[in-house]
Amino acid sequence: MMAESVREKCIYDVIKGADQPNFTKWFKYMLAFKDSCASDVSEKCSRAVQMSLNIKHEKVKDCYKKVITGKSDLLEKDRRTMMELGVVTQPAITINNQTYRGEMNGFDIFKGICNGFKQ
Repeated sequence: MMAESVREKCIYDVIKGADQPNFTKWFKYMLAFKDSCASDVSEKCSRAVQMSLNIKHEKVKDCYKKVITGKSDLLEKDRRTMMELGVVTQPAITINNQTYRGEMNGFDIFKGICNGFKQ
């Protein structure tokens, strides 16, 4: 699910960066993904929905790779905005029945999982 959350953020970012942003496409993607991919939450299904809505899949894929490899601050910008507005961090991660509220990067989440075994 985290992968899909990143894809959704990238889709929004790609649409926002278009010459003429059409945010209706993002909402259409969200609805179509829910209808088409509920039983198959995967990159393949997401790509099919993106293509059906003429969302530039290669740009979404590039954004996704940058976020996953830490070469983009897309999620960090969201985190800063949420903190400024007092919004609870989403997506939430539960480790051993405890809500993880730290940094949303692979290393810190890994440390949280390891620390969960110490209890």
